[in-house]
Amino acid sequence: SFYRTLPMDGLIAQIGLVYCFCGGSYPTLFAAIQAARISGLQDVQKAVSDLVDEAMIAVDAAKEEIKDTAKSARDIFSKTTTVVMKNIDPVKINRACLSLYTAWLGVSIVLEKEFAKTINHAITLGEYFEIIIDKLLAPPVYLVVPKGYHRWVPVGLGWISKGIAIRLAWRLQRILTTCTSAVVGGLMFSRAVMRMLLKERNRTKASKKDVDTTLLDEALGYAAAAAGVYVQLGD
Repeated sequence: SFYRTLPMDGLIAQIGLVYCFCGGSYPTLFAAIQAARISGLQDVQKAVSDLVDEAMIAVDAAKEEIKDTAKSARDIFSKTTTVVMKNIDPVKINRACLSLYTAWLGVSIVLEKEFAKTINHAITLGEYFEIIIDKLLAPPVYLVVPKGYHRWVPVGLGWISKGIAIRLAWRLQRILTTCTSAVVGGLMFSRAVMRMLLKERNRTKASKKDVDTTLLDEALGYAAAAAGVYVQLGD
């Protein structure tokens, strides 16, 4: 009930600013959130709400049943289990768990494919960097390294090239995530602000159609996105 009384547009605006100015710092988290949205975030929210409701029903029923009885821990556990099984709705719980599992599966698949692609880029770049580093750095390194350690030179240079490739691949992924999260967060922020302004002016609930009739939200959103990209890439 507390969650439902919160000013949702204000929360959405704040979350949008976090996306806009911090999304690129956490590419895995942002990708997981976007994957959850695609996989059915509303179903997940309803599933969590159903589980919370059933848990509250179970807690209230258990308190009512055993509040006046002083028994051993084993008896309390047995009595509580019986009360819970009698009062909760197993169909609703099963449906909620299925929704959570489906969303989790979708997020896992998206993350696996997304970052497998990043790792594949790092491996490919590492192979080419290793050739370049071997030609440029191996001769002088052989001159300064004692002869007994020469067999470690190609291995060490290979590690260096792979490290540079991984760093570059993740940097490119962060740049892509920065741009994407800034646009998503900027539009979330601007549209939430527009809904609050329209609601304040009309004293009624602003609909999505009211926001879509103006270009001001897009202008404000892309301006916030540009500021977010500038701040994140500057860092």
